[in-house]
Amino acid sequence: MAQDQQFSHDVVVIGGGGHVGLPLAIAFADRGLSVLIYDVSKAAVDLVNDAVLPFDEPGAAVKL
Repeated sequence: MAQDQQFSHDVVVIGGGGHVGLPLAIAFADRGLSVLIYDVSKAAVDLVNDAVLPFDEPGAAVKL
């Protein structure tokens, strides 16, 4: 990224579709931060993009 470009997110969660990263990303976003989730798993990314949790996390589905 060139120095004159600005990054538009407050937080980037790498491996963000997993059991730790996704709830963390949701918690940051729930507090008003702009969050980018990066994950190499296309299946996990597709689920999150469709607002589907890939696992059971109490309270997260509503916020996702």
